[in-house]
Amino acid sequence: MTDLPNVLFVTVDSLRADHAHGGKAETPTFDRVAEAGTEFDRTFAQGPYTTFSMPSLFTSRYPSRLTSIDFVDGVEGVLVEGASTIQERFRQAGYTTAGIHTNPLLSELFGFDVGFDYFDDGLGGFSDRLPGKFALLADKIGRLVRRHPYVPADRLTDRAIEWLQSTDDEPFFLWVHYMDVHGPYQSKDDIQYLEKYRSERLWRKAVHSPIEVTESERERLRETYVEEVSFTDREIGRLLDAFEESTGLAESMVAITADHGEEFFEHGSYSHESKLYEELIHVPLAVDPPASHRAIERDRGSLVPLLDVGPTLLQAAGASLDGFEGTSLFESKAADGRDCERPEGEPGDLGATIVSEARLDPVYIGAVRTSDWKYIDDAGDAELYHLGEDPNESSNVLESNPEVATRLEELLDAHRSGYSAETRSTEHLDSDELDGRLRSLGYLE
Repeated sequence: MTDLPNVLFVTVDSLRADHAHGGKAETPTFDRVAEAGTEFDRTFAQGPYTTFSMPSLFTSRYPSRLTSIDFVDGVEGVLVEGASTIQERFRQAGYTTAGIHTNPLLSELFGFDVGFDYFDDGLGGFSDRLPGKFALLADKIGRLVRRHPYVPADRLTDRAIEWLQSTDDEPFFLWVHYMDVHGPYQSKDDIQYLEKYRSERLWRKAVHSPIEVTESERERLRETYVEEVSFTDREIGRLLDAFEESTGLAESMVAITADHGEEFFEHGSYSHESKLYEELIHVPLAVDPPASHRAIERDRGSLVPLLDVGPTLLQAAGASLDGFEGTSLFESKAADGRDCERPEGEPGDLGATIVSEARLDPVYIGAVRTSDWKYIDDAGDAELYHLGEDPNESSNVLESNPEVATRLEELLDAHRSGYSAETRSTEHLDSDELDGRLRSLGYLE
């Protein structure tokens, strides 16, 4: 038996911060972890969609510090390749590592399997082993037969519990990523194949023709989104119970967060596009550290980038944090000496800042956020919002606050200077299964 804690890391695709712990959905499991440990109210993703946020989360490096790539037409992202990942650091520290999910953009095609002793990404199915037109036909039939474009939360939890019950290796790091909160949202109360057809039809309309979505359709999207959040939380609860039974919670580490949020036409779109508004980058985070580990130093109101999650998990495991841009939540100051606590400076003091990025090449879309302000550079078009007075980011106050805008622009420019187009990959990924899954999820028409 080791003194190192077992670690359970749960991520939920597309989960907005305002739908967890006292939000718009019932989330007793998230509440349970938050109340046992610490919930961070102001946690922000480094990208508004999976292909930027998750590589950044798993490498604790900003998207602009990683290799950028066009995965397929219309889907841009960055790669973990060439950067040290959380799972590799856990394995170097003597951990058995397991990753279980069903997101095609986090598959072995993109190198996410590297560092995992056990990796189940739900991809690489039967159609990939067939030649040419037979593979295309098999994939089309598979998409028609499947009730979901991903493995639903109850079956994913079953897979994770099966792994927990089959391993006697300690310590271990288990990562589980749930997709149900990602569109197309499906009600669990209706006939499933009929609901699949209805939900996918509405989802395609919302993603590709958002202006045509009626108010009643928007309400249905919101209602089924809430239902998916609650369903996923219940299944995470079942996983947490199995984790507790197999390992005990007192000397274990549990963290739950999301890769990004979701838009419901607040700024003219649905799903998650190349935008950096709060509904897309503000995510929930709850961390329950081992009882014997020293207390988390950060205040729950601190600005927390997702960059800090990996170092936090690794520090509790005694693993190396060298080379990461994020800083453990067990520390009150970042590696560069900046204060990580909620800024309490004089009016006009910008305090702590967080950078998020949505596009790197051929145009740059980035944002820098402080306690009260957000500055967005959208391919050369600048926006400035006072979040304390305008949390919905409805009024661009750039012209009336030129000094603040200039200071934040300089900060973002300094950050952007670290990106080099030479790191862009020209690699092309050819997978019928990936293409079909992306179409089911609404990324491709």
